[in-house]
Amino acid sequence: MSVKSVLESLNNLNYKMRNEIFCILKSFDKKELQGFKKLLHSPFFNQNKKVISLFEEIHRHHPFYNSKNFDKHTLYQKIFSSNKYNESALKNLLL
Repeated sequence: MSVKSVLESLNNLNYKMRNEIFCILKSFDKKELQGFKKLLHSPFFNQNKKVISLFEEIHRHHPFYNSKNFDKHTLYQKIFSSNKYNESALKNLLL
């Protein structure tokens, strides 16, 4: 699966697509995951530091993504340093 496919999958945050995102990330071997990380850190492809923070937090839970501390509210707190959850802000990171 190409990096372009992963980025396209990240454009929609509905439940089915979230599962698809994690399936794609689970399928990456170490080298592919590092390549994806490099892509996100590239100012040519991404200029939003919060996207990098989101990926880094998700990456910490690779490859199973099933920790009890891994949910959208916890992700939001770690990325935005706020206790007040805002779903649209999190969705915007994935668009």
